[in-house]
Amino acid sequence: MVSTLQSMLRLPRWIFTIRMRLILVTLTLALPALAYRIHNLEVSRTNEIFAQTEALAQIAERAAASQHDLLSSVESFLRTAAYIYAQSSKRGAGCSLVQSGATILPNWITNFSIVGSDGLVQCSTLPSLIGVDANKRDFYRQALATGKMTVSEFVLSRGRNEPSLLVAFPIQSIDAESKNVIIVSVGAQWFGRILDQYKVKRGVAAYLIDGKGIVLTSKPAQPDVVGKVLPASQILATILRSDRGSDLEDNNFLYSFAHIEDTNLRLVVSVNEQIMLSKINSDIAFARHEFVGGGVLVLLATWLMSELLILRPIRRIAAVARKRADGRRDLSLDPTAFPPEFSLLASAVNGMAEKYEGREDKLQSANSELNVLSSRDPLTGLMNRRALDVAVDLAWKEASRKKAPMAFVMIDIDRFKHFNDTYGHMEGDACLRRIGAALSKIADFHSALAARYGGEEFVIVFPFVSAMDALELAEFVRLAIQGLNITHSGNESGFVTASLGLKMSNATGVSTIAKLVRGADENLYVAKKLGRNQVVNDARWTSRFLVQDRVA
Repeated sequence: MVSTLQSMLRLPRWIFTIRMRLILVTLTLALPALAYRIHNLEVSRTNEIFAQTEALAQIAERAAASQHDLLSSVESFLRTAAYIYAQSSKRGAGCSLVQSGATILPNWITNFSIVGSDGLVQCSTLPSLIGVDANKRDFYRQALATGKMTVSEFVLSRGRNEPSLLVAFPIQSIDAESKNVIIVSVGAQWFGRILDQYKVKRGVAAYLIDGKGIVLTSKPAQPDVVGKVLPASQILATILRSDRGSDLEDNNFLYSFAHIEDTNLRLVVSVNEQIMLSKINSDIAFARHEFVGGGVLVLLATWLMSELLILRPIRRIAAVARKRADGRRDLSLDPTAFPPEFSLLASAVNGMAEKYEGREDKLQSANSELNVLSSRDPLTGLMNRRALDVAVDLAWKEASRKKAPMAFVMIDIDRFKHFNDTYGHMEGDACLRRIGAALSKIADFHSALAARYGGEEFVIVFPFVSAMDALELAEFVRLAIQGLNITHSGNESGFVTASLGLKMSNATGVSTIAKLVRGADENLYVAKKLGRNQVVNDARWTSRFLVQDRVA
């Protein structure tokens, strides 16, 4: 059942150990109550966040509406000033009105300017502004284009070097023939006065921002934030392109905002989740510590009990079983030294070890015989084809490492089918055994590899020999087979002979063992075609030429 469950779920095996089962059962009984408490606290925190989000959205909406009312009062003041200026201008006293009224301006206006039809400041309560070109200001051009009051982005007042908003009011809305525009600088602090009527909880802050996200004022006052971009980089783009929104999260802060009508200003309210939820988070952290602490105590207690009562006896039995398996036959388990539950297991391990050791002896003997049989040709006693493949692979790697040549000789008994047909298969087997014995002696003497390749084909491999030495050794093999003087009436010489194909590992194009074997087989075919009973290598030299050279 457990193994089936493990395979279905693909879980690691250690999860299903005895110790882990005991731990899981204990935890299942002990921890649900603590987990339920944590769950309730988490639900309370979620409800608190939801409630705060709703409250923030309402504050933002009401504050934005109040700011709009303030802007309406600003517009009323400018409309009155525009009317007075238009009447005074007709009498040629427009600028004198500005100068005479400078002392009675509301305290929220830091300066008052008149821009002429050419876009230059004609007169101002701040002399340094006279002659300044307003044509490059977007809010000025917008006021001329729409004929309505417009509000600029965040600027620093030249007079007081403090955050301000420039408000432009086209006089043409009062006098259609006038192209002049009134521009006043309104302190951003005045726009933030509306926030004073709201009591915000600890961790809550409100910001008035312009269309670029610059903070004009804040509550509570945050001088290091005013004049900078609202610190909500992940959601600022959403705030600037939307009229309202709530439940926006950025770096553990929740944000709600509302757009102030007829302006590019927005009222943003934020709450620091960590501060707002500090109490409930503290309770949750304490509950989690209880959960973890209780779990750790359960784990330690279960771990210790399972170690003393279960795992230690099992380890003792397993240790003896491993040592018996490693050959320590002098060791055994005393069943009386274990608890009753494990005494039967100890007795079973003793009996199993004795049976295992007896079977191991038989298996080792059988394996030894099998290794010999599996690597040897039963007829000739030489290596078989499978053992040859392994041996040649090792020899090839060694030759490659030492950059030394290797000779592969393929041997085929001439007209052996005719020999079998004439003398019978028993004589044929005897012939192959004698040839195998001869090749075995040569291989032993020259540290070579000899194998039966199949049927009447044999292979002998000479490592670390030159091409000429390999040809001489192959000729020696040919002569050794012929020197057995096994009668063969169907052969030209009257005796059993062999044709040999020689291939060197360092020959051109020989990059694999397969190419080496194929090259030797091709040269063997040439030897047969040239009349048999000879050796042929890549240069098409034959043993006959070698013998002739020696005779000469």
